[in-house]
Amino acid sequence: MLATGHDSGVLKVIISRGSGGRGYSAMNCQAATRILSVSAYPAYYSQWRKQGITLTLSPIPLGRNPYLAGLKHLNRLEQVLIRSSS
Repeated sequence: MLATGHDSGVLKVIISRGSGGRGYSAMNCQAATRILSVSAYPAYYSQWRKQGITLTLSPIPLGRNPYLAGLKHLNRLEQVLIRSSS
């Protein structure tokens, strides 16, 4: 964070198995892909802390898939649908 001139902020780390052949097989994956992203806190965060936020309940349920339980993944399709409906 200090290297970017921020004393606080957001560090996003994404690690994937990397690019490979066609399909879902990991057989042709050469090396993991690491992506680091550093950004400042959004300006509105301090306003949210002072004034609070409004909670809205969505009619779109989050999917529950026991096969994905405990796995970290980037599948956020339900969140995209919820955000677009608000």
